[in-house]
Amino acid sequence: MLHDIRTAERAVRAYIEDERIPGAVLLVGHGDQVDYLSAFGAAQWVPHRIEMKEDTLFDMASLTKVMAVWPLVVVLLQEGRVTLHTTLGALLPDWPLPNEVANITLLQLLTHTAGFIPFADTQGNTREQRILSLLTMPLACEPGSKCTYSDFSFIALGEAMAAGMGEPLDEAAARVFTALGMDNTLYRPDPTQAFAATEVVNDVTTIGTVHDERAQQLGGVAGHAGLFSTAMDVHRFAAAFLATPRHPLFQNEWVDKSFRNHLAIAPDYAIGWAIRGRSASSGRIVGHTGFTGTSLHFSPRTGAHVVLLTNRVHPTRENMHIADLRREVLNAIFGRIDEV
Repeated sequence: MLHDIRTAERAVRAYIEDERIPGAVLLVGHGDQVDYLSAFGAAQWVPHRIEMKEDTLFDMASLTKVMAVWPLVVVLLQEGRVTLHTTLGALLPDWPLPNEVANITLLQLLTHTAGFIPFADTQGNTREQRILSLLTMPLACEPGSKCTYSDFSFIALGEAMAAGMGEPLDEAAARVFTALGMDNTLYRPDPTQAFAATEVVNDVTTIGTVHDERAQQLGGVAGHAGLFSTAMDVHRFAAAFLATPRHPLFQNEWVDKSFRNHLAIAPDYAIGWAIRGRSASSGRIVGHTGFTGTSLHFSPRTGAHVVLLTNRVHPTRENMHIADLRREVLNAIFGRIDEV
């Protein structure tokens, strides 16, 4: 493994010093070992500065998809309660879904080939009404015909997995987190904890409540966003399937299958995860990012992993420097990545 940690560290420090991002926590590990962990800059700039700490809680945004929902998919697949061809309608039989939506498969949801439009606001008074308002909108294309990233896929998956587990999504996910020792990973956290601030909206800094608008409309618990966590807990999560031996929860064939591409029309996606590319030294690089500036990437071959958590949307979401920083850090740790 390459692990040029000092180059990665210098990149993060440079972005902090130039105020291209307020703050960050960087963790580099392999298997269940932590090779490097450090906090940089500020957890908050507005209305006053608060220093970033290694245990600062971050709004994970779309990392919710792989940290909360993907493990439940793996459990149900391993137990034989679902297959990748199980339909949404089979898991949510009482929901009044249009036929074309009811026939969408888990594989299509997990690979963003379900045909949902990318964005829309919810409508309705109850949580179920708001979710249905998204799932009953006209599809952008025929399911299975095209890859279009949409949060709707994982909103639907979150509800389907909750139904499959027989309990609300946050409770099902919490059982996984407890099993993995992730004591600081949860939906709807205590607002008195130490958070990385996100966006300033109407002169109010968002702290400790989910940044994503649709997750807000769904009460803070959804399959696509809403989770909060720390760098060490993200490491614990990754270690559960990258260490040898793996945690019992992840000792099954579906874990390895989750890190490989299954559809030619979605070359950037595995099962729930994104395929970043390949490097000569580390092989295939898999991971996921979050809109708020969070990310987890790893090499299934070597077990090396990088947790880079930033508050890049503070004080505004218009800050787009995170993509360049992430690329520099990943290339330093894994070697130059030839992207998909």
